[in-house]
Amino acid sequence: MGKAADLSEFDRGQIVMARRLGTSITETALLWAQEHRDWTMDAWKRVSWSDESRFLIHHVDGRVRVHRLPDEQLLLSCTAGHTQAVGGSIMLRGTFSWAALGP
Repeated sequence: MGKAADLSEFDRGQIVMARRLGTSITETALLWAQEHRDWTMDAWKRVSWSDESRFLIHHVDGRVRVHRLPDEQLLLSCTAGHTQAVGGSIMLRGTFSWAALGP
């Protein structure tokens, strides 16, 4: 996962639930899967799945990205400036279920 500020509400919820159960997120996911492995097709048809992803437009997340060949040093052609506190991001969310796709 990442820094606390980078975690989605869902990721934070997973961590809190795992801590309450006294297990890791992996163990919590395994428990959930074991509890639901015998669900019928009708039960799964009532589930709505969702996901979200954040895309940075100008990579202003504080991470340094250097692209150069092994023989190159800090040549001006291999370095890039940075934008501070500007740039923005796009958050995409989507859902799907048996019946339909969501926004």
